[in-house]
Amino acid sequence: MSGGLYLGRLVDPVSLKELEEPYFLDPDDLTTHGIVIGMTGSGKTGAAIVLIEELLLHGVPVIVIDPKGDAVNIALRSSRYSPEEFTKWIDPVQAKREGLTPEEYAAKLAEVWRKGIESYGQSLDKARELVENSEVIILTPGSDAGIPVSVLYDLNMPEGLNWKEHGDVLLEKIKNIVSALLQLAGREADPLKSNEHILISHILEYCWRRGELVDFNRLLAYILDPPFTRIGVIDVDLFIPEKNRRDLVVALNRVIASPTFRNWITGIPLDFDSLLWTPEGKPRAVVFYLAHLDELQRMFAVTLILQNLYGWMFRKTGSSRLRALLYFDEVYGYI
Repeated sequence: MSGGLYLGRLVDPVSLKELEEPYFLDPDDLTTHGIVIGMTGSGKTGAAIVLIEELLLHGVPVIVIDPKGDAVNIALRSSRYSPEEFTKWIDPVQAKREGLTPEEYAAKLAEVWRKGIESYGQSLDKARELVENSEVIILTPGSDAGIPVSVLYDLNMPEGLNWKEHGDVLLEKIKNIVSALLQLAGREADPLKSNEHILISHILEYCWRRGELVDFNRLLAYILDPPFTRIGVIDVDLFIPEKNRRDLVVALNRVIASPTFRNWITGIPLDFDSLLWTPEGKPRAVVFYLAHLDELQRMFAVTLILQNLYGWMFRKTGSSRLRALLYFDEVYGYI
C-alpha cells in the first residue's frame, strides 16, 4: 500500500530472495494485536524498531516495554549519519581490534549506515525528519538512571472513569494494583486464593465508591481496622484474623519504608496524555527500560504500566484509526 509504513522489500516465498518491490503497511492494520516471531538473532527487535520509526514519521506515538534492554536502541538516532555523531556510540575496544582509531572506526560505521539506508531507496532527509519531528524518552521505573517515573504515585480512583460506565475497568485496576503490591511484598497475589488480596481489594473499592482519598497510611490503617465488618457473608476477623492483618501491615510497611521503594513513587507521573507527546505536539517513543530490575520488580512495573495504559485507553472516544502503538519486546514469560 503506497504511502503506508515502509518496512523494506518483499521476499519471494519460494526462493527467499529479496525482490525490488517495496512493502508498505497500513498503520490502521495495527489496531488489532500482532506478533513478530523469529529465531534468536534473526532481527525481530531490529524489524520492530523500523516499524516504530515509521510510525513516528506518520505522527503516531509508541509505548515500548523493554525488559531485557534491547529495544532501547530506538534512542540511537542520527540526523546526518556523520562520523562525529557515531563517535558518541562506538566501542573503542572494537575500534582497537580492527586497528582503527575511534574516529576512523566511527567514520567507517557512518559510511556503512549511509550506504545501507540509500540502498533501500531511503534518504538522509527522511532520517533528519525523524529526529526533528519526534522524540525518544527512556523511563526507568524503580531507578533514577534514566528518567524516573512514578508507577504507583496514586492509590486513588482514576479521574475520568465512573462506576456506572467503567465498573469492570475499575475492578480490574484494583485487582492489578493489589497484585503488584503483594508481589513486591513477596505475598500470595492470586485474587481468588489470597485472603490478603481480597481484603485490600475490598478496602480500595470501599474508598473509591465513596470518593474517599486513600494513601499508603490510610491503606495500612484500614488493613489493621477495616471500615466494614464483613467480607461476603463472613465476619472480617474470621475471614482474616487480626494477627494475620498485622503481619500483612508489617510486610507492606517493610516495602513502603524501603529506600528503594521511593524510586517507585517519585519521578514524573505515569500519565500517558503527557507522555506520548512533546509540549510542541511531536509524537514520542516512550521506552520503559526494565533490564535493571529483578523478576518480581519487572512484573510489578509491567502490571502497573499496562493497567495505566488500559485506563487511559478507556478514557478516549472510539476511533478506527491507530492512536498509539504498544510494543512489548521479548513478551515471552509475560503474555
